[in-house]
Amino acid sequence: MVHHEFVEIDLPEAKTLSDLTGISFDLETAHGFAAKLREVIGASNPDFTLIDALTTAMLVRYSRAFTSGSRQNLKEEALLAAFDEEQRTSHK
Repeated sequence: MVHHEFVEIDLPEAKTLSDLTGISFDLETAHGFAAKLREVIGASNPDFTLIDALTTAMLVRYSRAFTSGSRQNLKEEALLAAFDEEQRTSHK
């Protein structure tokens, strides 16, 4: 059986890395939800309950990357710098 130890890492760099990892995860999963949403909407008999759930999940994950709360508030321009021109236009 695997045993995991918890180690407290109280460094500013660790907090920043955690925030950036969370933002990356949110944007990646929002992208995945959007892809699944396009697939469901394109079906011959779309499941509207699933469309609602995917839309909500996608919007929550995407917006969390740009809002403050438990994470430090990163500048929107810094996040958008990683987007290509089409993505920046869509975001605006």
